[in-house]
Amino acid sequence: MSAIPTLLTRQLHYVCGKGGVGKSVVACALARALVRQGERVLLAQVSAPDSHGPLLEIGAVGPEVREAEPGLFVVDIDPHAAMKEYALMTLKFEALYRTVFENRLTKAFLRFVPSMNELTMQGKIWWHAVEHHFSRIVVDCPSTGHGIKLLRTAQVIADAAPVGPLADKTRKMAELVRDPTRTALHIVTLPEELPVNEAHDLVAEVKRTGVAPLGVAFVNQVLGSLFDDETRASLATVRAHAAGDAALLHLLEVAERRVDRERLERGQRARARDLGMPVIELPYLLQPRLARADVERLAGVVMEAP
Repeated sequence: MSAIPTLLTRQLHYVCGKGGVGKSVVACALARALVRQGERVLLAQVSAPDSHGPLLEIGAVGPEVREAEPGLFVVDIDPHAAMKEYALMTLKFEALYRTVFENRLTKAFLRFVPSMNELTMQGKIWWHAVEHHFSRIVVDCPSTGHGIKLLRTAQVIADAAPVGPLADKTRKMAELVRDPTRTALHIVTLPEELPVNEAHDLVAEVKRTGVAPLGVAFVNQVLGSLFDDETRASLATVRAHAAGDAALLHLLEVAERRVDRERLERGQRARARDLGMPVIELPYLLQPRLARADVERLAGVVMEAP
């Protein structure tokens, strides 16, 4: 079995990258590809404005897990809702929860506990992976820096408090995130210089910290090639005979801009392949707003990856 299908057999898939590269689209496409393979999939947003609902045309996604369609479950993991759910599981009674956790002083204290939100959300992801028995979980992470913080929180807290009930839980969370048989951290980029630079920085940080095993590099919004070597060479010949023809000169300028764009993209796609990860290139879809049909098309590309 080649690298990409093997990576997709893991249970927990974190999708991370610079803001604006299309992480949510990729997360939705990956989730739909896994559903097509017959998996029971949870697609999770992490305390974010709902982008999955419009993309998949499944209605609003909220803090309660729901089955949006056969095999696909969705949730927005909100730290406050996750904390309440955990507290109710522990305390058993709503009135006792309100007495303890809705107390003004307790709420103020929790706001100042470092990384409490990230720990709560990571704990919820861990609970779904261990207790809820989803065969695949796709987590649409916050943008790069916040995504790394989410992934590292459990390990940092476990190292800081090596004994006690909290240490035991956080250690289990960190072990799951670092488990190369169960977890993959996928990175999304565009075929442009700054996103690819940030992808290289992210890979270096992941390798330095060992926070999670790397998965697939998704290069999103790749233009199809319109100009081969012969066609590019012919543009110079056309220009030599286009003097005085304003319409033809305008068309030539459009073509030459496209040639330049394709050349720049080829260079950045090559740099993305230097990340040391299997690469899936996703096509640039020209619709002003992507919807379910577009996600399904991208899911097909993911499924066909060698």
